[in-house]
Amino acid sequence: MSSFVQEIEHNFLNRMANSPQPGSTGSTSTSTNPSWVVKLVNDYEKEESFATPRYCPTLCTMFPAPTNMRQVNEHAYDPVLVSIGPFHYKKALLQGMEEHKLQFLFRTMRCQSKEEKEHRFQRLAEAMKKLERRARQCYSETFEDISSDCFVRMMVIDGCFILELFRYYLRTEKEIVDDPIFRTRWKLPVIRLDLVKLENQLPFFVLQELYMLTSLGHEPPLIHVALKFLHPLLTPTQRRPIHDPFLEHAPDHLLALFHSTFNPKENLKIQSNYGSLMQEKKCLIPSVRELQRVGIFLKSGEGDLLDIKYHSHYMTVLTGRALLEIPPLFIDYKTGPILRNLVAYEQCDKTVKPYFTSYIMFFDGLVNTPEDIQILRKKKIFYHVLGSDNEVSELLNDLTKDVAYDWHECYLAPLIQKIYLRSNKAHLKIQAAIRREYFSSPVNCISYLITFLLLYLTVIQTMFTVIAFIRQRP
Repeated sequence: MSSFVQEIEHNFLNRMANSPQPGSTGSTSTSTNPSWVVKLVNDYEKEESFATPRYCPTLCTMFPAPTNMRQVNEHAYDPVLVSIGPFHYKKALLQGMEEHKLQFLFRTMRCQSKEEKEHRFQRLAEAMKKLERRARQCYSETFEDISSDCFVRMMVIDGCFILELFRYYLRTEKEIVDDPIFRTRWKLPVIRLDLVKLENQLPFFVLQELYMLTSLGHEPPLIHVALKFLHPLLTPTQRRPIHDPFLEHAPDHLLALFHSTFNPKENLKIQSNYGSLMQEKKCLIPSVRELQRVGIFLKSGEGDLLDIKYHSHYMTVLTGRALLEIPPLFIDYKTGPILRNLVAYEQCDKTVKPYFTSYIMFFDGLVNTPEDIQILRKKKIFYHVLGSDNEVSELLNDLTKDVAYDWHECYLAPLIQKIYLRSNKAHLKIQAAIRREYFSSPVNCISYLITFLLLYLTVIQTMFTVIAFIRQRP
């Protein structure tokens, strides 16, 4: 083994001795360098021309799902029915919708003459050609296998499909639309879910430009139209009127727009030393049953999905309690993919607030067993249409697998800190044990109150008897 190493060292030293010195010229360097070194140098020279603007973090906004998260559930990030953008471009399983995309594109011409249609197609192509470089820079991959013409064609067809889908959706409120997507019950929900997947996005400025070029009259802002289309994906507690602040900053894409509709009230920042302590452990939030053991009651809260609140009251043994309010979560077939793509988006873009990463980490600690799910159902915090509580428990625990998180960015950290401190106080544990043992139900309360009342009356009667006996003595 040592002779083999010595031989490698000898060959390496000979190669270094024969290599040209710095500053030397001639064709010797090309002939002595290995071919892979020459290729690396050539690739580096090509890379220099676009490396600086290409990898600027403020430009790149669309990514493939993280590999570690995809290994947990690879199908959650793949479109099921329609491909949008370059990540799944010309994927064999999604070719069935390509003809439908073309039909939507032709309908944007609104029955014009052939010359007018050709002119409008030319305008769309020229506008997208101008945006091609900017659009490519929004993706984390170069897509060198997609030519310039194909990329421009993809932007026109996919963008017009999305916009016509939005317009048809608005028309369905007033009339019946004769289209297979709207004549079936299953296609529209599947397409809506496809449009909020991380790998299935177009830059929003592309959609905005196409929206202006294909508009034939006064139409509402694209952000309002898009939010109305995505509205059924929101939970009932999240549904609210569209506000003007959404118009202040254009989102990067539809998933970013959907993410922006969830905006919890900001909590105070936690101390850095406690953040470091939380960082060392997976989660410090006790499970549902452990919360009940330390006197923390659960209640279905109001407000947005992410607005989890904690209230602590210190009064008597009977009335003192802590309350954790959690807005209801409706769990069905689309809950898992939506949460996974929102978390993947937060994982890929550090400028995005990791609200949903904190949210799933919170529930990962809160739910350990199907019994915890059952308690949350009884408290009307969870509503689900899955097969069993065990499936819900597995879903919530799988969401956190291979997800990177930082407790310093957790908006729920102050809440978790308060719960953690309460759960470790001995006198509160005793107080909760007394309440759970003796006052857990109205029947127990009444029976123990009667017992205490009888005991009190017995003591009073004994005292009067003793006093009367003392007075009778000479």
